[in-house]
Amino acid sequence: MVSRPTNHSPYYDLIVDDGQSLIRVEVKSSNYKSPSGGFQLGLRTGGGNQSGNYEHKRIDQAKTDRVFIVTSDFCMYCYNSSDLHMRNAVTVNPDLPSFIGKMNFGEVVR
Repeated sequence: MVSRPTNHSPYYDLIVDDGQSLIRVEVKSSNYKSPSGGFQLGLRTGGGNQSGNYEHKRIDQAKTDRVFIVTSDFCMYCYNSSDLHMRNAVTVNPDLPSFIGKMNFGEVVR
């Protein structure tokens, strides 16, 4: 079962109940393809208020359990937050172990 927090959470977007535990999931997406062929995406989230106090939040393994990434070619990736803890960016491609599969009109194709 997948749920969304009722209040804004700066650290995760979804909560997944796998029947044994609740997993906090941050969702990221990218449409920027690097010259090497992988998709690059930033992991920092910029925020702030009208006073100009801006804060950049990174993936924090104490506040997020997994990071789910989808690219504009519909490839999906999943990382443990500890793999991306406090990093600014990541490059993904289907050769990585984090590759889950590719969405194809509602189906996952591996």
